[in-house]
Amino acid sequence: MTIWERPIRTYIETALKHISPEDSCALFLICFDAGDMPDGTCPAAEAIEEQGRFLSALFRATDIIGRNDTGEWVVFICGSLTEAAVTQKAEMIREKAAEQGWRAFVAFQRDQRHIRPGIF
Repeated sequence: MTIWERPIRTYIETALKHISPEDSCALFLICFDAGDMPDGTCPAAEAIEEQGRFLSALFRATDIIGRNDTGEWVVFICGSLTEAAVTQKAEMIREKAAEQGWRAFVAFQRDQRHIRPGIF
């Protein structure tokens, strides 16, 4: 499954149908590195749950948060977003992750109305 397969894709497509014309959207792709796992090793279920709680605390209840099969987190947000606000959010994720002892790699795209598959 990629980030563009169900169920994440379905949730994002539904959200895009219901946003207002003045709204912007942003898509974050986030990968955590705890530094103590060998390359290619998947984190334990407890670590995944902890990362999910961590991200849920940083975003609104209406934002879409999911995890793809390669272990990356996908977060989709809509609203009155500026490029500066999205960039600041990415930096905040990195800083808060560092407080947890994790490195967070954060990529994002912000667009007025269209999030395109295959951007990452």
